[in-house]
Amino acid sequence: MRIAVCAPALAFRSRSRSVAAVLDVVVRAAECAPAPELIVLPDCYAALSHQTGVRVSAAMCTGFVETLARAAKEWGVWIAFGHPVHAGALQSGATLLDPDGDAFLRFPAKVRRPPADAAAVSPDSWVVRDTPLGRWALRTSRTLAAEPSFAVDGAGLAIIPAAPEATRLSLELLTDAARRAGCAVCIAQARTIGRESAGNVVDSSPTSGAIITAAGSVLASTDTADIVHAELEISPSPAAGHLEELESVE
Repeated sequence: MRIAVCAPALAFRSRSRSVAAVLDVVVRAAECAPAPELIVLPDCYAALSHQTGVRVSAAMCTGFVETLARAAKEWGVWIAFGHPVHAGALQSGATLLDPDGDAFLRFPAKVRRPPADAAAVSPDSWVVRDTPLGRWALRTSRTLAAEPSFAVDGAGLAIIPAAPEATRLSLELLTDAARRAGCAVCIAQARTIGRESAGNVVDSSPTSGAIITAAGSVLASTDTADIVHAELEISPSPAAGHLEELESVE
């Protein structure tokens, strides 16, 4: 399968510029030949949740997801991305959209399970599900760095929409984790512009996004380009695991 990892320049405190930047890289990635089957975007939480003089509403959070859902349907491509979720208070989440624009995976997952199993899966666990292109796992980068390895429930591909601040997620850490888990990894990180530091507007350089094989080889990184492509061989799982059986994407 062909994958595109994108590193848009997100404008801190400017929702319209950030949304435009995200849509720009989606269109440019989708227009490439051969076209990707999966586009991985970064965690856009920071850029979309800090709006000058505006309280971010549930409708604004939903609107961003719906915007990318229309893009996924228009281009017939899977899209994974991080975004703010309004669940009483704002929190970081991630969504994987299928080529019809429907939510196929959400992190944190909404799951139905008996009360006795309520503590069986940590809120920070990966969400995992079989797709027609293989078994995929999804999560954000917020608590990933503390993990010594990827517990991805037999997935062949781990997808990480990462926050710009996740500089601790070095390629060395990710390639080592990919090797030990026997799982390919796609991580996307954005460049954030306009963040204030000590009264000055700064342009923060991210840790590179990358496409990493299950053997720990880096096929492509966003060191020198805001969109990179690579081919990955992901074998489908013969049977779904317990997370797919319990998961309910609404």
